[in-house]
Amino acid sequence: MELCGRSLTTLLPRVEKGTRNATVTATSPMLPVTLDRWDVKRLSKQAPAVLDPCGGHRRAQGGGRLFWWLPSPPRPALHRLTYDDVVRMYEAGILADEARVEVLEGLLIDLTPPGPTHDGTVEWLTERFVDSRRPEHKVRVQSMLRLASGDFVLPDLMVVDEAFGRDRHPTTAPLVIEVAQTSQAHDRKKAAHYAAAVVEEYWIVDIVARVVTVHRDPSGGGYTTVTEHRDGSIRPLIGTPEVQVDELLGPPTPPDQP
Repeated sequence: MELCGRSLTTLLPRVEKGTRNATVTATSPMLPVTLDRWDVKRLSKQAPAVLDPCGGHRRAQGGGRLFWWLPSPPRPALHRLTYDDVVRMYEAGILADEARVEVLEGLLIDLTPPGPTHDGTVEWLTERFVDSRRPEHKVRVQSMLRLASGDFVLPDLMVVDEAFGRDRHPTTAPLVIEVAQTSQAHDRKKAAHYAAAVVEEYWIVDIVARVVTVHRDPSGGGYTTVTEHRDGSIRPLIGTPEVQVDELLGPPTPPDQP
């Protein structure tokens, strides 16, 4: 077996046992080379003398194994999209007028068409916050929130400051809520971006797992306070009345049919 064009017996001239049992497992983004059946005592003495001919890093571990991590080949650069790019795509007809997309970390993401339970939950939230909002706040539903570096998202519900007016997309919000039916991983990923935009409070309403995850105290790398609610009530930081979790989630329903 060879590694970077050289045989393992050449690379490990002092190792007799285990060399013939060497195995190579390809992974991404690194390539570990594992030597099995290696006496741990021999490993501890000989590993420092083993050189990596490929310029990677080595690390010896217990259990009779030695791993090489080799640098992966360079990946082609991606062209990161911005809000302005997407506007031009709509204008040129590349994207249909009805297409619902987001740009996160420069990547264009198609949003899954919502099912009836998703829409019903968004409707419930909208009625709740429209009726109880403060005068200085406005409620926007599935509207755009501009993020840093040209990104934008379409949260299911936002409570925004009235100061943004009708002619501006908000860049932050006191409260953002996402209703997750098939988008749980994507909505969790958004948390760091909402925190960077100083969204004070971010809810993920998981209507499948029947749990509301509340993120508070944004910092540069995310939210420092994250709590899960399966029952009881949640009092929003914006001063609106408590939200009963069982009312928000509604009665258990079978999965929506396509």
